[in-house]
Amino acid sequence: MSDNYKEVINENEEDIAVVDLKNENGDVFKFYHIGTIEHNKRWFAFFQPAQEIDGLNDEEVVIFEIVGDDGDEQLAPVEDEALLDEVFQAFIAEMDEEDDYEEECDCGCHSGCDCDCDDDCDCDDDCDCGCGHHHHKDENDD
Repeated sequence: MSDNYKEVINENEEDIAVVDLKNENGDVFKFYHIGTIEHNKRWFAFFQPAQEIDGLNDEEVVIFEIVGDDGDEQLAPVEDEALLDEVFQAFIAEMDEEDDYEEECDCGCHSGCDCDCDDDCDCDDDCDCGCGHHHHKDENDD
């Protein structure tokens, strides 16, 4: 399932990219693109089946390495089981880190600051404290 891929946004699920992957026989399968990470100066893409596929359950993750030059990238299967495990663990760690990052600030900006701002925070204007919010600005302006 490595040679060709094209990304198509599923109109029913705005935030989920559905990718058509073509295998060596020319068969096309639909997958959800759930993430891409850089690991040890190599790029890896992560997919889950978006349709029923023999031999895969719907929660299984399929990992490909992105190879080739910009504009001419292809997905290559990762044959090394140890590398698959290592890359998958790195992906899980990055997703956990992203979840933690998004939970740090309740204002919706996902800035990850420790400013303890409230949900009414307007993140377009920075304050002078360096937290990336303006909630202190009125206190300092007199």
